[in-house]
Amino acid sequence: MKFSDREISVFQAIMSTGSVSAAGSRLNLSQPSVSRLLSELEAKFGCRLFVRHARGMAPTPEAKAFLVEVERKLMVMTSLEDLASQIANKDQGGLVVGTNAGFSVSIVPQAVKFLNVLDKPISVDILVKSSQRVIDYVRSGLVELGLVHATDVPLGVEVLKKGEVPYVAILPEHHALTKSNDKLNLEALKNERLSGPDGAVSEVIKARRIGRYPEHQIVSGVSLAALEVAVCTGAVPIVDAFIARNWITKNGGVAHVLNDLPGFNYALLAPTETQKSQIAQKLLESLVQTLDQTASWATEL
Repeated sequence: MKFSDREISVFQAIMSTGSVSAAGSRLNLSQPSVSRLLSELEAKFGCRLFVRHARGMAPTPEAKAFLVEVERKLMVMTSLEDLASQIANKDQGGLVVGTNAGFSVSIVPQAVKFLNVLDKPISVDILVKSSQRVIDYVRSGLVELGLVHATDVPLGVEVLKKGEVPYVAILPEHHALTKSNDKLNLEALKNERLSGPDGAVSEVIKARRIGRYPEHQIVSGVSLAALEVAVCTGAVPIVDAFIARNWITKNGGVAHVLNDLPGFNYALLAPTETQKSQIAQKLLESLVQTLDQTASWATEL
């Protein structure tokens, strides 16, 4: 038993419109042609698919069950066609990446750079939201890849990579503490005015009474803001290694790992049970490489 494409098209049109004449108008076929194709389909199927009534055509239970399978097969074929197009045009297309503010300047642009987007018809939409919002977008399939700050592994998503990097203090090159080869800890910063992200970092500093004014730190919801405020006020910024490396590369300074602070956890995510496009796969590989480079840089500090 083999159904023709025209028979399947007629079946779908009648299911959608509930009328032979309306199906003919949609498919640009005459009413007799639609009736003939439906009769041929029902003969192959072995039972009635529609029952005529005063208001048109009512589908039988068999027709409703058949529609589910038809749509499933068409969805598979569409996926295969999309995949074939991606393979044939591997350097074309686009994708949406979700990330938080810190990664949007420290990691994602570096990874996108390796796609050579200026020389190819590739579009990359970087959606910058809070980490929790990005997780929600990944879970719902609105973004193909998500890079977030996450302490716990999120549920309902595929975790492609997760890890931890230290928090880092950035000191001017002429600062007295940069002359020491010893590893820095928070106690070494007890006389400094500190700026850092709120949450775990600020709570530890406050609890241990570190810094010149432990009760009056300069805190911000994101490391980027804490870093910029530190520059304007002369405070010592404490930021994650991703932000620190990006800043030092562009602006100079000396980074010191603070091993007595809890680490900065990150996760690279994708929607579950989805086929990644060729571009998404390339960007994924580039993101992993860039994340690993920063992690390696931090271990050498």
